Order: sequence, then C-alpha cells, then structure tokens
Amino acid sequence: MATIIAAFQVLPSGVDDLYACVDEAIGVVERSGLPYDVSCFETTIEGEYDQIMDVVKRAQAACLEFGATSVLCNMKIANTPNGTTIAEHIGKYRS
Repeated sequence: MATIIAAFQVLPSGVDDLYACVDEAIGVVERSGLPYDVSCFETTIEGEYDQIMDVVKRAQAACLEFGATSVLCNMKIANTPNGTTIAEHIGKYRS
C-alpha cells in the first residue's frame, strides 16, 4: 500500500490541563516510530493508511485515559496512487 499523510487534531473535553492531555496524544505519535510533524493546531503523520488510523485511535484513547470525558478528532488525509510524504508537501519550508 502507498504511503499517505494525515493531519489530525484531538480536542479533549473535561480535563483541567488541556495541554498535558494533548501531550499524551502526541506521545503516542512519537512512540509510533512513524515520521510526523507537530504544528500549532494539528499533527501530521506519514505511513500506511492502517498504521495511521491505529495511531489516531490510540491518541484518542490516550486522552480518554488521561481523564477526558470526550474527544473530538478533526482529520485530513492526502492519499495519492503513488504515495505522498510530509517532505513533498512542506520540505521546501523546512530547509
């Protein structure tokens, strides 16, 4: 399967420390071993479709385990027949 990229944002509710809760979700991404880029409003991750969906699922679970009463997740996916990478999309801005 071709490599895709997905940007996602978790918005947990019902926690006193929102940033610490989101940090838990980002930790899941970091431990996944997949290439990623954290920005102000979302995290972009690169891999196969099923890998990414698993990471997003576990990131939401991490927020719930932290104590969130609910998690809203916004997601965007870039999927092309030959695959795509983070570097192809933003590499020129990171040099």
